[in-house]
Amino acid sequence: DAPGDGPQFARGVCLATDVEGYTTLAEGMDGDALHALMRDYFGRLFVPVRDHGGMVADIKGDAMMAIWTAAAGDDDPCLRAALAVTAMAAALDAFHRHGTARLATRFGMDYGDIVLGSVGAGHHYEYRPVGDTVNTASRIEGANKYLGTRILASEAFLPALAGRVPCRRLGRFLLKGKTRPIGLIELLPRLPRPEAFEEALGWLEAGRPDAARDGFRRLAQHHGDGPSAYYAHHLDALAARSMLDRWDGIVRLEGK
Repeated sequence: DAPGDGPQFARGVCLATDVEGYTTLAEGMDGDALHALMRDYFGRLFVPVRDHGGMVADIKGDAMMAIWTAAAGDDDPCLRAALAVTAMAAALDAFHRHGTARLATRFGMDYGDIVLGSVGAGHHYEYRPVGDTVNTASRIEGANKYLGTRILASEAFLPALAGRVPCRRLGRFLLKGKTRPIGLIELLPRLPRPEAFEEALGWLEAGRPDAARDGFRRLAQHHGDGPSAYYAHHLDALAARSMLDRWDGIVRLEGK
């Protein structure tokens, strides 16, 4: 039967994760080995969620969803979620150094309104978060595939992370299925000179796409920076169609 309690409304963070190449990995393993591997893997994700005041809300295959809700007197849920994700990344790096399989994990986070409640019908219900914040976190996670990044979040995280967790702005993006663009940031960027990326992004935002393209090209060529390579390719494609001067600066991602 349907649970009697109605939905709960909260303000907080939703995290979505996904493992790159999991389908191929699972195909090549027997069931017992895969079960043991994923049990170890999720154990390394669950501990940081718990330690930083979050809740694992859902698991499907290789994907996990977790939430951190705001409460009076608590630290900012954006900071708690970011610290949890950085701990997950470190735990997975250690796992890869000593394990037999590499589970390259992408993380996406958004902050906003979350509805917690029972979802289902008939005799089957599951308690989980729903709403735009949940959907957006999933789309942000998917943007990692295009940008060559590992941990992305919406720009709502910036105030909480300043001086606490290394991050950089990546610009404005219209994610698949969305009608309003959002700013994205990368946590723990591997670029040795993030100020050079900020300079190129500044040229782009100032309406100087040619100068921005030169900066992104240098970063992609000399440092193998994923977001810079994406922007350089994107700007080259716009220039080839004589659309560079008319571009509004919003990156439209067509895939999940």
